[in-house]
Amino acid sequence: EREIDVSSKCRNCGWYSRLEHTDENLDLTGEEDWCHACGRVCRETDFAKCQTIPYTEQSTPTLKANDIHLGTKTVSFTVHPRDPRKSKRFKQMWEKYEGQHGWRYNERDMCQEFFDHRFGEWPTIGMILNSIPVVSEGAIPDAVNHEETCDTEAEYILLQSKSDKYLLEELNQLKYFGREAFTNVMIRGDVRAEFDKTKNKGTFTFRLFFTPDIFRDDCTDLNLSQLFGAWFGVTPFDLSRLLRGAKAKNSTLPVVYEVSIGVPPFDLDRQAQNQLLQEYKTKVKASVESFNSASKKFCPQLSFTSSFGKQGCGGIADNSTDFSSLLTRYFSEKIADDIRAKGHSYDIIKFWVSNAKGMQSFHRDMRIDDTYFDLSYCTSDVSALQYIREQDRILAMTGVKLPTPMSGAASNDLNALMQMLENLGHAPCQHTDGLNVELLEYQKQTVQWALERETKEDGVESFFWSKLPQVKGTKQSIYFNPILNRVSKTKPKHVRGGIIAEEMGLGKTVISLALILQNPAPAFPKSGSRSTKVFNAVKGDWNGRGWNPCNSYSTKNGRGNILSRGTLVICHASLVGQWIDEAKSKLTEPGLMHPYHGTHRIKDAGILAGHSVVVTTYATLSS
Repeated sequence: EREIDVSSKCRNCGWYSRLEHTDENLDLTGEEDWCHACGRVCRETDFAKCQTIPYTEQSTPTLKANDIHLGTKTVSFTVHPRDPRKSKRFKQMWEKYEGQHGWRYNERDMCQEFFDHRFGEWPTIGMILNSIPVVSEGAIPDAVNHEETCDTEAEYILLQSKSDKYLLEELNQLKYFGREAFTNVMIRGDVRAEFDKTKNKGTFTFRLFFTPDIFRDDCTDLNLSQLFGAWFGVTPFDLSRLLRGAKAKNSTLPVVYEVSIGVPPFDLDRQAQNQLLQEYKTKVKASVESFNSASKKFCPQLSFTSSFGKQGCGGIADNSTDFSSLLTRYFSEKIADDIRAKGHSYDIIKFWVSNAKGMQSFHRDMRIDDTYFDLSYCTSDVSALQYIREQDRILAMTGVKLPTPMSGAASNDLNALMQMLENLGHAPCQHTDGLNVELLEYQKQTVQWALERETKEDGVESFFWSKLPQVKGTKQSIYFNPILNRVSKTKPKHVRGGIIAEEMGLGKTVISLALILQNPAPAFPKSGSRSTKVFNAVKGDWNGRGWNPCNSYSTKNGRGNILSRGTLVICHASLVGQWIDEAKSKLTEPGLMHPYHGTHRIKDAGILAGHSVVVTTYATLSS
């Protein structure tokens, strides 16, 4: 005979259970909704209790027609259902009643029940993350051999692509994703879930939107680089790709005191922890070897010959300006600071122990949460190297030393240190015709750097601002700067040039001459330049006249213009003679140089326009 506690009748077996839970929300484990007899969800009203709000233009005052759609992402998954017949809590009842009405187990129905209970049509991202196992599928505890709390770990979803978890974790940082908000909302979105129990295949479809507030000066504190990296499929990065050419070294594992993990069935005493860490040393060593092997592949690409005559791994910058390259450069600079910002020694010890057991942060009873340590700091928090692969976090978080690339040599090697400082991280330029001297390697790098800043199609701003990948069906272009953590609808200004700031005696003059020779003005002014405007102001056909100094061009105001391909050098009056003498000594055609200063200078624009380099002073220019 059944004893009736309260009027909560199981929709399957008909058993009455006392369910001590609230009707509005679903707890992390969901076990409070289970029938105490058969272990399945007791009431249909407990399905889809935790739902979000779909994105519509009318849902809140902040969602308007001028919101910008950032696209749609689909995450595929399968369900691993829990079998209550194998649980200590429900095994006896199933052995007694299985086969009777309401006591027939169907795996497909259990998959559908899990989906309906935890997700429904509009699930929360947190609930999705809490349904992903924290350990590999083969390491999930068997509920028969462990405590009853492990029943909650026996049902879970498996993502089709492991990288999808990084996207979920980044979207989970959005405070109002799928929630109602009325002011200061910069990024909104929603997620819709679907599931086919006959095929055991489901999808989460995410949508992301910018609101006009994203373009304000006081932009969000959210790390947009990591969000965009995950949304557009750039992250997670391979650590060896960010630390190009770096060599990892094993660090000394500290003495381990007893650390309480507090997550059944992973509680370990001191002896078990020390034994586990001995095994973990092998794992760390393998990770170091794997990292160093991957780093070696970059070395042929990073060869740099220093003035010492030695070749080594010095690092060559990737000067591509597409969105993926922009984020790669940004995180390559950021990674060193993030590694140095690791937790305290106690945190690291707990991370070693937890990581050795394959534990992560998201999942019901296996979550770690105490006053001193939260495992999410090491595995899921945005500040904790979220943008690198999970297997690389062992290197970054467990004390393994990752030095700055130093040509493969030890840091106490003076020649290696000088070689590292000498390398600018740019490929050397080609041989410069017109010079009677050969540039040093660092000077060739400077010239190549300057050439890139003068010839970049979209100007130097393209190194800092990149257009977000275009979303199909949208016409609005959005530009993003990871350093400023800003987005803009305005294309960055087209600016070319830069500052050569070498110290005295390192060859700024010969570098400038090489730049002039390697990047002369084109035969005709480029479209959109100021010189083109002068051409366009002339009535008639100027085709073929080019930069000929014999041709003058009159504008509407009656003042003539002579367009020159030359370069104007401005310096202090005391340096004009010195600059010209040094330049002539290094040019195969010294006649290219022409001084223009002093009271006896020839004030003939045609003569000035006929020289490649004109040297003058600030006073002359302002007079």
